[in-house]
Amino acid sequence: AAADLRNAIISATLLGAALFAAIALLAFGFVRRIVGPIKRTADAMGDIAQGRGDLTRRLTIESNDEVGNLAVQFNAFAGRMQDTLRDVRRSTVSVYHSAGEISRSSEELSTRTEQAAANLQETSASMEEITSTVNHSADNAQQANKLVQSTAEVAHQGEEAMGQVENTMRDINDSATRISEIITMIDAIAFQTNILALNASVEAARAGEHGRGFAVVAQEVRTLASRSSNASKEIRALIDTSVQHTHTGAELVRNAGATMREIVESVSKVTDVIGEISAGAKEQSSGIGQINTAVAEMDTMTQQNAAMVQESTTAAADMRRHAEHLNELVNSFVLGEDDSQSQTTPQLNDQTRQALPASRSGTSQELKRPALSSKPAPTKAGGDDWEEF
Repeated sequence: AAADLRNAIISATLLGAALFAAIALLAFGFVRRIVGPIKRTADAMGDIAQGRGDLTRRLTIESNDEVGNLAVQFNAFAGRMQDTLRDVRRSTVSVYHSAGEISRSSEELSTRTEQAAANLQETSASMEEITSTVNHSADNAQQANKLVQSTAEVAHQGEEAMGQVENTMRDINDSATRISEIITMIDAIAFQTNILALNASVEAARAGEHGRGFAVVAQEVRTLASRSSNASKEIRALIDTSVQHTHTGAELVRNAGATMREIVESVSKVTDVIGEISAGAKEQSSGIGQINTAVAEMDTMTQQNAAMVQESTTAAADMRRHAEHLNELVNSFVLGEDDSQSQTTPQLNDQTRQALPASRSGTSQELKRPALSSKPAPTKAGGDDWEEF
C-alpha cells in the first residue's frame, strides 16, 4: 500500500510538472505572440517620436484581434504622417524658393532705393545751389532797381533843367529880337539925322558967311549920325549872329530835352522790367524753397523705405533659414516616392549664407526660432530597427 501511495505521488508529481511545463510553454508563446508585436510597435512609435523612421514601411496584419487592430491603426497613422510630411516638404521647398525670390527682389529694390536716395540728395544739393543763385540774382535785381530809380530821378532833374535852359534861350532870343528892333529904330534915327544935317548944310551954304558956324555944326551932326549908323550896323550884325547862335542853342536844347525825355521813358521801362525780374526772382525763390522741402520729405521717405526693404530682406533670409531647418527635420524621415527630390531640396551652404543679408542695427530684429530639445538623429538606410509581425 505504501508503494502504491508512493507511485501515485510520483505520478501526480510528474503529471503536475508536465502540466506546469505545458502551461509555461503556452504562456511563453502567448507572451511572445502578444507582447512582442506590441513592443515592436512601441519601438516604431518611439523612432517616429524621436524624429527618425521609415514611414513607407507598414506592419503586417496577421490577426483580427486587438493586436491586429493596433497594427491597422499604426499603418493608418504612418500613412497619414507620410502624406502630411510630403506636403510639408513640398511647402517648405516652395517657401524656401519664395523667400529667395523675396530676398533677391528686396535686395534689388534696396539698391534702387539707395540709388534714388543718392539722386535725391544730389538733387537737393543742386536745388540749394539754384536757390542761392536765385536769391543772389534777386538781390542784384533789387540793387539794380534802386540804381535805375536813382538814375530816373537824375534824368528827370536833367529834363527839368533842360526845360529851364530852353526857356532861358527863348527869353534870350526874344530879348535879341527886341534889341534888333531898337537898333533898327536907331539906324532910322541916324538916317533921318544925316538927312537933316545935310539939309542944314545946304541952308548954311545959302546963308553964306553967317551960316558958316551952323555948317560946321551940321557937319559934326552928319559925322555923328554916320558913326551912329555904322555902329548900329555893327550892333545889328552882332545881334544877328547872337540870334543865330541863340536859335542854334535853342534847337540843341530842344533836342537835348527830347533825348532826356526819351531817357526818362526808357529808364522808367527798365525800372518796370527790373521790378518784374525782382518779383519773378522772389517767386522762383519761394517755389524752389517748396521744391527743396518736397525733396527733403521724399528723401526722408526714401530712407524709411530703404530701412523697411532691409527689414523685409532680413525677414526673408530668416524665413529661408527656418525653411531649411524644417526641411532638415522632414528629411530625417523616409517618405518614399519623391525621396529622390528630397536629395535636391535646398540646403544653405556657406556661399548662400554669405549672400543672405544680415539684419542692420536698429533696422530689424532677428526672428526667434522655436527651441528644440535635441537634433534628430539620421535614419538608417535599411530600416534595421523595424520588424514585421
